[in-house]
Amino acid sequence: DCSATGKTVYLEPLSVVEVNNNLAELEADERIEIHRILREMTAWVREHMAQLADTQDVLARLDELSARARLAEDLGGSMPRLERSGGILRIVRSRHPLLLLGRSSDGASAATSNRTERSAGREVIPLDLCLEGNTKALVISGPNMGGKTVVLKTVGLLVLMAISGLFVPAADGTVIPWVDEIFVDIGDEQSLDFDLSTYAGHLRNMEAILARATSRSLVLIDELGAGTDPDEGAALGLALLEEIGKRSCPCIATTHLGAFKAFASAAPGFANGAMEHDPETLAPTYTLQVGLPGRSHAFELARREGWSRSILQNASKLLSGDQVRTESLLTQIQRQREMLREEREQLRQEREELAEIRAESQRLSDALQEKIDLVQVEKAIEEDRRLQGLQRLLREVKERILQLEASEEVPDLSALRRWVHQQEREASALKKTQKRVVRRAGQTGARMLSPQELTPGRRAYSRSLGIEVTVAKCEQDTGRCWVLHKGLRVQVPVSDLAQPEAAERTEVPKSPVVIQTAGTEATREAAAEIVSFEVDLRGMDLETCLCQLDLYLDRAILTGLTVVRIIHGKGAGVLRRGVKQFLEAHRFVSSSRDGEPGEGGWGVTIAFLRPASDAAGKMSGAGKPKTGRTDPRGAIDGL
Repeated sequence: DCSATGKTVYLEPLSVVEVNNNLAELEADERIEIHRILREMTAWVREHMAQLADTQDVLARLDELSARARLAEDLGGSMPRLERSGGILRIVRSRHPLLLLGRSSDGASAATSNRTERSAGREVIPLDLCLEGNTKALVISGPNMGGKTVVLKTVGLLVLMAISGLFVPAADGTVIPWVDEIFVDIGDEQSLDFDLSTYAGHLRNMEAILARATSRSLVLIDELGAGTDPDEGAALGLALLEEIGKRSCPCIATTHLGAFKAFASAAPGFANGAMEHDPETLAPTYTLQVGLPGRSHAFELARREGWSRSILQNASKLLSGDQVRTESLLTQIQRQREMLREEREQLRQEREELAEIRAESQRLSDALQEKIDLVQVEKAIEEDRRLQGLQRLLREVKERILQLEASEEVPDLSALRRWVHQQEREASALKKTQKRVVRRAGQTGARMLSPQELTPGRRAYSRSLGIEVTVAKCEQDTGRCWVLHKGLRVQVPVSDLAQPEAAERTEVPKSPVVIQTAGTEATREAAAEIVSFEVDLRGMDLETCLCQLDLYLDRAILTGLTVVRIIHGKGAGVLRRGVKQFLEAHRFVSSSRDGEPGEGGWGVTIAFLRPASDAAGKMSGAGKPKTGRTDPRGAIDGL
């Protein structure tokens, strides 16, 4: 071949011709194969058209739900409660979605865009607003650039988001009415194409509101009465508000005109609201305060923008006396409210501090009462142990006196007899005291707990112990219950446990070994009801461990137990060594050994107890007292 000019000639070597033809054939085959594949795929798609369409719908729905979830996370949104009957609009700590995201919409007004730009990267002030009960409409006033329009847009967006199934950027407790329509008059509707002025656009919107608004509609109006003669604009706006009030239509309107402020303060169903500002710097705080109208602060804003003092003074002279008095009164009211708010905040802090002090006092009182209860229990146990010792010693002394009197050599026992009588009187007094304690404990009218109520961990009042205990295990078949108190695990009858709230505390709690009747057998029977064959000392320090072990051994010996199981755990071995040394020095312990593998190993010590009668016998010396000894203690030692 050759080029178009004929100056270039293209030559194809003969050896390449066949290869080039093969390449062209392969390319043709490729096109045929691609066409075949596309035709088969098209047939497959046509065959599964319904399934693919359903899949597409499901994917679109999932994509929408995912977008809703991501938006809720970005806004920190919550699910509001929709009020189907309408009439309640309660917004709790809400924020404008675009301000929260740090960007403005294309259709936002200049003031809103500036407000958004100022809010970008800063904390957005939350909005609290409530229309319920008799209050159906709110008239918001305040200075320019104070956030009035942002309030309207926030309310409108939150209502639209809620009825569209979106989470709203507000706290829990937010209630959104289920509205059928939202009427909004915000911004400038003037148009050369439609021969509309600024106020004409507002009039068209108001006409639509009057024609279609119902009690299930939401009306949002910005700068009510602006754009025309103030008197005429105020008259038309008041007529509109009166009609909205008759229809019980939820409405929020912003204004600067004093006529609307006076109307909202007197008309039923209406309330005033004000956008607050810093009283010192006049900087807006973007916080809505319901109850009082707000000031426009036109003179202060003009002064801050650099207007001359003479012009401002001339403008002040042109204000009517009523306007001056009204502005002065509003200023005083706002100052008083600010003072009341500070006092209320101070009172709240003082109440919190007082509550903390009361809680700490109660904690200390409970801890002190717990220590008092423990001391009383230990005191009762010590008195009982002393009583038992006195009775045992007196019995042995009397027997020895009879033996000495029967012998040929009779010593002077007058001093010893006097001492015996003195100890008998002391033992009788102790016995009477403990009987009074027992009687007082038996008079309690607490409700008894059934075996089904005695679940592990429940607090109960033990009438025999005279203290509150924790239920560890209830054995319904035997009618007995294991309870815990201060590391001690004891067994009591089910009938011994009552409601802790209704139980009356005695002056001196009754110990587990209080003598109810005279005689050793009765004492052992009373003690046997509550003393276990084992004691758990794990988790205690050494001093507490030995104190509890001493008390436990006293009860076990009084009960008549001969073998006890002491659980001290393994750990570092401190409790084990301390228990061993204590048992070796105890006069009622004959021997001890480590537990067998099936008994707990060396985390347990098995102690063999000497009966109380044997121990008392070993205390009796073999020698006899010398004649004429007058020291009672010496006489006893001799015996």
